[in-house]
Amino acid sequence: MFPVILGGDRKVELAKDDIEGIQDLYGGNPNGDGGLKRSRQRETNGGDEICRWRGLLLSLSLIATYIFFICF
Repeated sequence: MFPVILGGDRKVELAKDDIEGIQDLYGGNPNGDGGLKRSRQRETNGGDEICRWRGLLLSLSLIATYIFFICF
């Protein structure tokens, strides 16, 4: 057996600034009140740049895999 925490069980009370800091780092709770707006703003501000980097990294990893299988 292992310990389980069910959703919705509040184990720790956090201050408002702690909650805002966590939401700034990880995005808001899409099921909560107001958290979705904050996370969507963050995605729209830097989303294009993140997508470009992800595409570049994916391309480089595919090229490296291709070269690896050709050489070995």
